[in-house]
Amino acid sequence: MAAVAAATCDDTVGECDLDDEEEVEEMALMGAAGAAAGETGCRTLQRRLLDYLAARPEWRRSGGRDHVVLAHHPNGMLDARYKLWPCVFVLCDFGRYPPSVVGLDKDVIAPYRHVVPNFAGQRLRRLR
Repeated sequence: MAAVAAATCDDTVGECDLDDEEEVEEMALMGAAGAAAGETGCRTLQRRLLDYLAARPEWRRSGGRDHVVLAHHPNGMLDARYKLWPCVFVLCDFGRYPPSVVGLDKDVIAPYRHVVPNFAGQRLRRLR
């Protein structure tokens, strides 16, 4: 059995046993409850993730400096990033993150492959 902490826009967040369908469903309902209170699903999930981490002794011990957060999409963790900043972020670029939150001294830019089809007639240049 694997226990994970996840925050995605599919309304799952928190620590749950992936083999327990009832627990996964309960996590989805918690995300939906926040959305019903006027938050977007992603904002609810980010808030729930921050609440979860703040309650964990591992997070409190280091303030998050020994944690790694994968937020590869440029809009990922749009609200939570300002509170998660002590952690190591794994990102695709620094484009939408302010220098007070990310930097080459602590964060990682992960390579990725462009998977969106090119425009008709567009030619690709090879880098040498």
